[in-house]
Amino acid sequence: MDFLDWLDTLPAQLRPVGIALHDIVSEHEGIICRMRYKVPFFDCPSWFMYMQMPKVTHCELPGIELCFMDARQMLDMQHLLDFKKRTTGAGITFHSLDDLEGVPFSALIASAKEAMRRRNWRKSTKVGGSS
Repeated sequence: MDFLDWLDTLPAQLRPVGIALHDIVSEHEGIICRMRYKVPFFDCPSWFMYMQMPKVTHCELPGIELCFMDARQMLDMQHLLDFKKRTTGAGITFHSLDDLEGVPFSALIASAKEAMRRRNWRKSTKVGGSS
């Protein structure tokens, strides 16, 4: 499955949102989209964010969530993120192209990359890790 196959699984009204999010994230230097677990993950150099369509109840609108894996470390961006009872990851759900207006994507991505660097540094400095 590739990104276009994943887009085909979305409701028609969300496909433009998925394309826009993919394009916004992918335009940043060094970020590559790879499919894992049938959802698009973004790597730089390791995975640090992904897109998913969360399950919705009958009273919720469907949307696409842009999830950040090390969100607890993104202290300057937590006011934008919804943890939804998750311990480390959090995201922002977009229901339409209008929802993308005014979102500081460059700052979010920079914060997420820095959180990923800190996570990778902590792993490398543990006993038995490589230096």
